[in-house]
Amino acid sequence: MSPGEEVQAGEVQAEEPALKETADGSAQVMVYGQATAQERAECLWQSQLKQNRSLMAGHLKEMAQIMESVAKQTFQTLPLSDRDRRQIIRALKEQGIQVQDIYLLESAEQRLKLSITMKSLRAEVFTVEEIADFLSVLFEKQLLPEKNSVFFLKSHFETVLFEERARYGVLTGTARAIKENEKISGDNYSFEESVNGHMIMALSDGMGSGEKACRDSSVVIELLEKYLETGFSKEMAIEMINGALLAKSDEENMSTLDLCDVNLYDGSVEILKVGSAYTYIKHEDGVEILPSATLPLGVFGQPDIERYECSLAEGECIIMLSDGVVDCIRNENKEATLRDIIDMLATKNAKELANNILQFALHQSQGKIRDDMTVLTLSLWENR
Repeated sequence: MSPGEEVQAGEVQAEEPALKETADGSAQVMVYGQATAQERAECLWQSQLKQNRSLMAGHLKEMAQIMESVAKQTFQTLPLSDRDRRQIIRALKEQGIQVQDIYLLESAEQRLKLSITMKSLRAEVFTVEEIADFLSVLFEKQLLPEKNSVFFLKSHFETVLFEERARYGVLTGTARAIKENEKISGDNYSFEESVNGHMIMALSDGMGSGEKACRDSSVVIELLEKYLETGFSKEMAIEMINGALLAKSDEENMSTLDLCDVNLYDGSVEILKVGSAYTYIKHEDGVEILPSATLPLGVFGQPDIERYECSLAEGECIIMLSDGVVDCIRNENKEATLRDIIDMLATKNAKELANNILQFALHQSQGKIRDDMTVLTLSLWENR
């Protein structure tokens, strides 16, 4: 309005809204007056479009990294003397197995792998696990057929890959309670052993309870399994899940995610948390708490991931749970109270430990289940 001009009573003057681009490339409306609904919708659409482009660029970058990683995967061929080769071929032939090729390999992680192209000479059926037991005696190492190997050896040549058995195995436990007046839990979980000797434990707590919460958390777990199986890193898998939830603009989906990755060869552990309840690690000398103070998945923007690293010894246990377990504890410092209870529990059985924790929570809530409760436990044991 220029000097000297007057605004008549009942008139409203509004300047046109201006678009301002922020540091992250998103558009914001600078409203000097009153923007129309159409202008606000246009601005939000532009912001969502730029975020989707950024997410797609991240996905393409991750795909490039996966292809580069696969291209760099190499196996070093270890020398196998003619004497050892003849001995293996002769020993297998005595068992009714003809060998065409045999290679001794070592992966980048220095894990022994044995590739044998062979076929059965007899009518009787050989399982590759039986052959692995026989080879373990020859090599004085515990060998197992790769996870995706054939089960039976046939009458035509097939190549079977045997690998060194992981040092550790795991025992898992689960205990659950469904919220009163609901037929289905809003929590979903997964235990999955990968082909590279890792055990993945994941827990997702859907917002609210009932079928809607169950559907939301189920989407998180299913997408996580698919992305990790495809070869995406854990961080990128979480970002892609978050983007998928945001893309479903027709309904709100906010779910937590607890992800634990255990290396079965050396006992190292990586834990990623997004909006989840505290995680507890029961060591021989006490219980460690891994806190969480982030927002759940499905919130606008990049997911805030908390990352922890630790290691497990034989008999030690990781405990993941949904917030319904902690919320029912009557003491003011709920997490510390649960830590003390876990420390008092003497059992090393993963299933018993999960049941005992849930029973304590139900006792604290006086039998009233005000929210879904899920307890997951994973304990590490050395293979002998």
